[in-house]
Amino acid sequence: MKDPGQRQNVAAQNPQVVERLRQAYEAWWKETSQRANEYVRIVLGSDRENPSRLTCHDWHGEGGAERTWNQRLIRQAPAANGFWTVEVERAGTYRIELRRWPKEVDLPINAPYRDAKPNRETAPGKAISAVKAKLRIGSIEQSCAVQPSDKAAAFTVQLARGPAELRTWFYDQDGTERGAYYVYVERLMA
Repeated sequence: MKDPGQRQNVAAQNPQVVERLRQAYEAWWKETSQRANEYVRIVLGSDRENPSRLTCHDWHGEGGAERTWNQRLIRQAPAANGFWTVEVERAGTYRIELRRWPKEVDLPINAPYRDAKPNRETAPGKAISAVKAKLRIGSIEQSCAVQPSDKAAAFTVQLARGPAELRTWFYDQDGTERGAYYVYVERLMA
């Protein structure tokens, strides 16, 4: 290979290839741009993925995902929120857990995060002081108190089949609110 880093522009020497690629791109854009403003729904309750894990990276809405699009930002606990667009595949009883940290970290909602091997790239995780959690999915709205040792705020709800919006909140002692950065949704088997 003469130019593995692709530093040399060879477009002028290959106008037919450039035109073919431009036409393919234009056709692709025409097809996809017609649906560019539609939400892609996350499926809940499927046998293929139960439980499902939602992260704030998939939030929709003003100022949500833009402020939490990477782990460094999440560690700083921004007062941001958004909503998920979901599709409940099967009606039934669901357990929904709202978390500050992912299950794998195994920390309480209000705890700070300290990396076992800190480096310049790994910022420590800021503690929050949540005292209340709230869940809204479709027309269902529930809230509960958050205790200092709680790793999740868990809700058991009856969900109907179909599309819904899912939104979460953690409320701090001082009134600050933010969404749950991690949400686990499990259809409970009868």
